[in-house]
Amino acid sequence: MLFRSKDLNAVEEAMGYKVLIDEYKISQSELARRLGKSVATINETLRVLSLHPDIIETFRTSERVPRSVLLEISKQPAREQLALWEQAQRGELTVRKARELKTRDTERVYPYRVSIPVGIATVTVTFGKDRASNEEVVEALRHATALFESEHV
Repeated sequence: MLFRSKDLNAVEEAMGYKVLIDEYKISQSELARRLGKSVATINETLRVLSLHPDIIETFRTSERVPRSVLLEISKQPAREQLALWEQAQRGELTVRKARELKTRDTERVYPYRVSIPVGIATVTVTFGKDRASNEEVVEALRHATALFESEHV
């Protein structure tokens, strides 16, 4: 049986797009052309796959949260997604509310990045705040090095 995207929920559709892109080694723009959709629509749908795994799993079995709300949650920072998902499940989050949250850029903390060229590579440390001291950078690098060594020895 041939299924159209209208028969699929947002997660199933995104997974289908990912399979097509991976199996046929095509770009999002090529997939969009073949499906008669915009690249923005393909990109937005694929973004659903970056949601927290708990959200994806719950959405697959839930019919209470509209697809449009799920797409808006996927545009939010990862650290806010679970809380927004809980609101959406209780019926307290609309597309309008989610978009309003996104436009409150003045309240957002922009990540602070430090990039350090080291020979043939560049090491980048990203903090979830707008500043970090030299000591915090050094500590983050030490921690990352220890984790890397423990996982790759």
